[in-house]
Amino acid sequence: MADPFSIVVGTIGLADVCSRIIKNLYHIRQDMGTVDEDLETLVQEVGGLRDICETVRATFGATSDDATTPEFSKVSEATEKVWQGLERALQNCHEVILKLDKIVQEIRGPPGASGSGKLDAFRKSLRKRFRDSDLRSCRAQLATYQNALQLVLTIITFLGISSSENLNTRSFKELSVKVQNLDKSLQTQIANLQAWNLNASSGLQYDASALVALKQLRESVTFAALAIKEVSSNHHFDVPQSVSSIFTGRDAQLNGLRRMLIPRRGKARDQHQRRFIIHGLGGSGKTQFCCKFAEENRDFFWGIFWIDASTPERVKQTLGNIADIGGVDKTENAAFHWLSNLERTWLLIIDNADDVNVPLEKYFPKGNRGSILVTTRNPAYKVHGNVGPGFYEFRGLDFDEAIHLLLRASGEPTPWDAACEALALSISKALGFLALAIIHAGAAIRDKLCSLKDYMDYYSRSWQRLRTAKAVKSGSETDATVYTTWEICYNRLEERKTVAASDALQLLNILAFFHWEDISQEIFIRAVRNAELELEQEHKTTAPDASSAISQRSDFKTQIRAIPAAFIAWVLKNRSPPPLPAVIRDGRQPGGADDAVDRIRFALKELTQISLVIRNDYNNTYSLHPIVHTWARERPKMSGGDQALWADAAGMVLSSSILLPPLEMSESDERYHLSLLPHIKHVQAHREANSQRLARKARSSQAPFSAWIGRLFPPLTPDADRMRMYAKFSLVYAKCGDWDSAEQRLTEVRDFLYRYLGPEHKRSRQVALFLSTIYWNQGHPIEAAKLQTQVVETCQEHLGVSHPDTLKAMAELGRTRWQQGRYTAARQLQEKVLAEMTRILPPDHEDILEAMDNLGLTIHKFWEEHHFQEAYRLHEKAMNGMARIYGDHHERTLIAKENLCRVAALLGGPDVNNAAKLMKNVLETRQAKLGKEHPYTLLAMVNMAILLSATGRPSEAEELILEGLPIADRNLGRDHIGTLFGRHTLASILARQNRFAEAEALLVHVTDSQKRMTSHRGDYHPDRLGALIELARCHFMQGKTEQAISVCDEAIHGFEIISSSPHPLANSLRLARARMQDLLQHESQESQSLNAPHAQHGVSFPFILFRSAD
Repeated sequence: MADPFSIVVGTIGLADVCSRIIKNLYHIRQDMGTVDEDLETLVQEVGGLRDICETVRATFGATSDDATTPEFSKVSEATEKVWQGLERALQNCHEVILKLDKIVQEIRGPPGASGSGKLDAFRKSLRKRFRDSDLRSCRAQLATYQNALQLVLTIITFLGISSSENLNTRSFKELSVKVQNLDKSLQTQIANLQAWNLNASSGLQYDASALVALKQLRESVTFAALAIKEVSSNHHFDVPQSVSSIFTGRDAQLNGLRRMLIPRRGKARDQHQRRFIIHGLGGSGKTQFCCKFAEENRDFFWGIFWIDASTPERVKQTLGNIADIGGVDKTENAAFHWLSNLERTWLLIIDNADDVNVPLEKYFPKGNRGSILVTTRNPAYKVHGNVGPGFYEFRGLDFDEAIHLLLRASGEPTPWDAACEALALSISKALGFLALAIIHAGAAIRDKLCSLKDYMDYYSRSWQRLRTAKAVKSGSETDATVYTTWEICYNRLEERKTVAASDALQLLNILAFFHWEDISQEIFIRAVRNAELELEQEHKTTAPDASSAISQRSDFKTQIRAIPAAFIAWVLKNRSPPPLPAVIRDGRQPGGADDAVDRIRFALKELTQISLVIRNDYNNTYSLHPIVHTWARERPKMSGGDQALWADAAGMVLSSSILLPPLEMSESDERYHLSLLPHIKHVQAHREANSQRLARKARSSQAPFSAWIGRLFPPLTPDADRMRMYAKFSLVYAKCGDWDSAEQRLTEVRDFLYRYLGPEHKRSRQVALFLSTIYWNQGHPIEAAKLQTQVVETCQEHLGVSHPDTLKAMAELGRTRWQQGRYTAARQLQEKVLAEMTRILPPDHEDILEAMDNLGLTIHKFWEEHHFQEAYRLHEKAMNGMARIYGDHHERTLIAKENLCRVAALLGGPDVNNAAKLMKNVLETRQAKLGKEHPYTLLAMVNMAILLSATGRPSEAEELILEGLPIADRNLGRDHIGTLFGRHTLASILARQNRFAEAEALLVHVTDSQKRMTSHRGDYHPDRLGALIELARCHFMQGKTEQAISVCDEAIHGFEIISSSPHPLANSLRLARARMQDLLQHESQESQSLNAPHAQHGVSFPFILFRSAD
């Protein structure tokens, strides 16, 4: 082989000559004083050759063992000829460049002869013109040799790093085309030179050596083509399917896989079989990805083969094809043996390795040779990958990839505008960014079945067609292709007929009606284990003690009245078992819980292994791809009746996983309840849709008279399980702030219990009180008080005035009186409740702590300094006790913290800074637990703003309020008591920044809205009176003294109406009014200063929301 060292030395000398020529050409151009395009071009061409010399020296003169440095051993004859061609090309270049150097020196002139001026420039111009033909000849030869040298250098470098991750099949093809084009060019040049020399009459012929050099160069190019063919030779190429012409995306994964499976030349290849696993959902593009990799990199492998592992029959068949290629017996062992001993590079694609009963290792040829790619739905197989991360998990495409794939598949002409891409994104999102589904969506659009704009309607109709189909064949081919892959998995589980497979199918039917994300196995485990806890609680509730509505203290008439309803309930009772999957039903039997929990885990494993369900190891939850989620619910074999059954079963599973108070009161239970809301909403939406569909179907099949009777007399069968489910769902709705849904369901439960158990029953009373708290949160205190009064009277009549149930009902009524602004009545009730509870309950009982907290809210409304201090003490004691019982972040503890902070803002002083930090903790906790739009979070934002203002940070307070008000307007309504409180707070903050006009406009709206709220005492609710005080101050500070006095009069009158004794705020307001009246009397002398805004003139208004920091 040509000596690389001598080649490098030769390029050094050649580069030196090039530098000298360039230097002389610069001098000639400078001396001539004109721009000569020929000289400029020549400088560039010689500079290009010098750069090539530097590349040769850098590539072959490196002393490092860099992976990209070509090998200089074990080369073929063709490669040896290419090296010789490089050496000859350098020699030819050297000869031409020396000739050119001589011509340039002659044009410049002898050393020392250079001068300046026009005469010297003229001489150089003449000498150049005389040698122009020689320059053109040198330039033509130099251009040919330089291009050839560049190409031969590329070929040698390419041969040396042909296994680099930077090269692929496309690189081979592009280089082959360049070699072919150069060969044609050389043929043309040689023919032209020969013809020229033959026909030249003047005797002027091209240098014979140039013709010889061109012929030698063509010989080198011919051998280069042979060398490329040797390196890129792929003798066998068989893949599962052709790569789609619209294949899009996965570039990063393709490049990463290339680095892992194709080692760099120049490094010792690891002596082990390279395996990589592609796992994920059916239809996510796993097989297409492997085929794309094989196609792009086929020239790195002598053979590419594949096995279809979907069934034993297909394994046998595809292995037989490999055996045919190897010329061995058509058996599995023979084919594997041949691959194991094949001394050439090979790639084996094992496609659809989903059968969990067949160990994946069975398909690996023995030994340390070859590379293997596996596609599977079973994530457990990822442990078999042994290069890089070992596996890729395929779900949906990236946003951009999905958009481009859909638009290409639909034949949408480019360029795509923003509206087009937005439509494509919405469609891709609905399809879960799943490659197969996106391709078929594009096909439907391309075939004019629909357009981008109306695809979603078409998609809904397609699912409806599938729902009504009797079999897969009745749907369109496009529809069937999308879901057939999952139907096969479902059928495979059915055929196995094992307990785990049966449990898996039933759980899949349940999951189809949950929300598709964040499904915790805790739902199923709690549904099993809660049965025992509920049974224990039931025994406590039904025990004949003082807490039972039908107890020894109940009078005889009450017991008689309860008999008919109880008898009817017993006769009409629905005695069928609740619709639950077998594993949960078995687990709820005595002693069956542990076994059922194991069965649940095995069932989820079954679903995960075939990728119908995806496990998230980070948070220990499961999810379904949106398309799979829809398929599982809408598959053709699931009838409308089946849908109704499994939707009810999903609701019962969720219900069984929830325990009602006094059970499940910890922080972890609270977090669990909050996590269930998306699933409950999803289940309820489908249950209601199924009920409506079945009802319409039943009416259409009935005779008119029967249908009329059915509407007149609805079903009378009491469904206790359904009512229990509604009660539990209402608990979750309430904790998540969805009070309207909670009210709707609780009303049904209350009516049911009143009908069959009577209002005196303990459960009836509990539900009634629960419903009253929903009314309270909705800002409907009249409805809340009505229910609470009924419960209080019932408890007093049947249980006595000091019974814990009576006291709890009185406590709720006291809280509602507080909301109504009836503070005296609230305080009397709350003080009585706290005294009785303290007498009969342990001092750290949660009911006592809650009673303290509620009393503190009421006491500070009496507005004396000692009232603030007493309220602070009560809130602090309640907060500490609740933190011990519930935990620091439980909602009851957070409420006590929030109440403490509000009182601290009224007290002022050094504690207000600590209160601001505490309030920040409350806000951050609620934002993390409940979300930014929960009503309790919005309330915390308002109270945080109050503390910020109290600590001298009104700008931050304003920003926080403005963030929350649009959410409150949207979710609660502009006239909700909480929304009005937020605007009142914003107005107070603006006033503290002397922005009185803005504050005035807000307060006018607030006070007018509060006046219309008859449920809150209208004109005389203390909240409105406080807002009037703020409004009076804003009027006065803008010089509107008469308006301020008028508003003060209205507020003072209000306090007189609602207070039995002079109210401290009214007393302060009277002083302010008197001072303003004095100012008006002296208007003639002080009119200028009086009308000047922002001047207080000794008028002091009482603070309402917080004591100012200044």
